Amino acid sequence: WNKSGVDYNAWCWAVPSTSVPNNNGTIPTQVAANQAAGFSVMTFTGNGGFTIGHGLNVPPELTIWKNLDSTGLFYFDVAVKDFGHVYWSTGYFRGNAITSTRAVPDTQVVSLAGTPTNGQRYVAYSFAPTPGVSAMGRYTGDAASQSDFQYTGFKPKLLLIKGADDRKGTTYWDHFDESLDSYNGSTRLFSLYANVAPSGGADNVRLFANGFQASYNSGSNLFYWFAFADTPFKIGRAR
Repeated sequence: WNKSGVDYNAWCWAVPSTSVPNNNGTIPTQVAANQAAGFSVMTFTGNGGFTIGHGLNVPPELTIWKNLDSTGLFYFDVAVKDFGHVYWSTGYFRGNAITSTRAVPDTQVVSLAGTPTNGQRYVAYSFAPTPGVSAMGRYTGDAASQSDFQYTGFKPKLLLIKGADDRKGTTYWDHFDESLDSYNGSTRLFSLYANVAPSGGADNVRLFANGFQASYNSGSNLFYWFAFADTPFKIGRAR
């Protein structure tokens, strides 16, 4: 990831430099958790189980996990509060959300939508909504030019959106980065994992001091979103 003349963009979350063992799930994990930011990193080896301890002490609403011994894509496990557990897997990552029959995450463990392969290594990243830092939700489209206002409680810096019923056809999760389009009415979207340049379009997203509106608004379709703050004062560090 260092080709000459190519611009790159990265998003980073801080966790403790050392991990601790966690045996709350059916699969033992090593966990580095930043509870103040609602973020943890877990590593583990598949053993036939499917629950992992996350170390956040609050239920995460997004867990992204990956087999380190395989070239497959990531699982996205989503359990936005009060709306059950859905996921996108390697085979269906670009399509409709799949309803999971497994429990929603609780304060101690995540029940993964898939079962990790015995003996293979994995990494997982869990995110819990944290006031002033991150927010997660969903909305139903009404075919207007912009969605209803989505309240986050902060100005979003990074925003991810995906249609549960695949509003974007065969595309991936789309994300918008305020650092690349710093004016209201972000015109460029980036697709996770897609080997394509950023695409344009008038008013894809409108970012406000406490939320956003999006042009992802097909009538009666369901959309999930995850937002991260421009200035997370709760966990900010002095320079």
